[in-house]
Amino acid sequence: QSNKTVLPALAAASYLHVGGFKCVVVGGHTKPDDRTEDMKVYKVDLSTMEVERCDAFGESIPSARGGHASVLVRSQVYVFGGEETNTKKLRNDLYVYDLHSSTWTLAETKGEPPSPRSAHSMTVLDGKYIVVFGGGSVSRCFNDVHVLDTQSLEWFEPEVVGEEAPEPRAGHASVLMSGNRYVIIGGGNNVRACPDAFVLDLSALSSEGSGRWVPLGDLGADLALSCEGATIVETDAKGTRALAYGGYDGKYLDRLCTLEIGGSGRRPAANTALPAKTAVPAAATNGQGPPAVPAADVAAAEDPVVASLRAELAQVKERLKRETQAKMRLEVENAELRKALARHEDELPVSTMVGEANGKGAQQEHATEGGGGWLSYIAGSS
Repeated sequence: QSNKTVLPALAAASYLHVGGFKCVVVGGHTKPDDRTEDMKVYKVDLSTMEVERCDAFGESIPSARGGHASVLVRSQVYVFGGEETNTKKLRNDLYVYDLHSSTWTLAETKGEPPSPRSAHSMTVLDGKYIVVFGGGSVSRCFNDVHVLDTQSLEWFEPEVVGEEAPEPRAGHASVLMSGNRYVIIGGGNNVRACPDAFVLDLSALSSEGSGRWVPLGDLGADLALSCEGATIVETDAKGTRALAYGGYDGKYLDRLCTLEIGGSGRRPAANTALPAKTAVPAAATNGQGPPAVPAADVAAAEDPVVASLRAELAQVKERLKRETQAKMRLEVENAELRKALARHEDELPVSTMVGEANGKGAQQEHATEGGGGWLSYIAGSS
């Protein structure tokens, strides 16, 4: 039986790159009509945009939730915390999903785990240590750091020093860059937005069990990185440049932004947000940096990596648009065919409609079926 499906609209899901043009989507809040009791996992082939719903075996399958964090350690997906979709309860449990066997396991850990939370960040260090930072609830946010040793399944809090620690926050963006530097950007708490960035230097975690905070400074409220819910990835092997997309700062953002960090990790260099039709904002280093570029010159100033990704994104959007239009046409044609059959139902033998074995009751059931799908959505009946 095929597991091919359509990816539902998801909020606060987690996305993991598993190699090439393939990724895994774990959980996320859904619309009421799509809600389930258990967490779902999907595999997405970004080259074909085919979606496969993964099987789920095991005695302990996590409840449907969003705001959790996930990391990939070899072939296993570790999922921590989040907010249950149906109960709104915050969790601090740890589940492991094996991509080979499609089996869920509730991990029996030692030590003191992080408190229940959502919208936290998580990364994996040296293929062994899972690092959790921040997150929160409706009434409280955190800036604590917790580490799980995946070999012993034991939680511990590393000794973290530094001249300044970040404010408690949730919904921030994060990326582990070369040199075991964990970059934390943006987010917000119960008091205000956090338009700043920090590096958590984890180079001594495995040897000394410690880390060090290095502040990168205020990014400026007008930049795409000063928001919640952005996605950020490293884009060079030197660990000095990252690329961020999207987020929310009172409105949903459709912007790409580059962040350059000096080799020492002390502070960001020119930070260039690149909205599609606006000027390039000033840099985020103490107000210094290149002047704003007129909209007509944005393309010329655009980073080659950003330009390439923007072109790929445009191609994917165009392909999805064509596929959606084709599906809508097919749904409309099917609905018109059903209406035509319904008009001539009395002239057709029962076997033509639903099979002779089903009899009159089945014939009446068929006659009452609605259009469904895109047609019902357009007509406002769903």
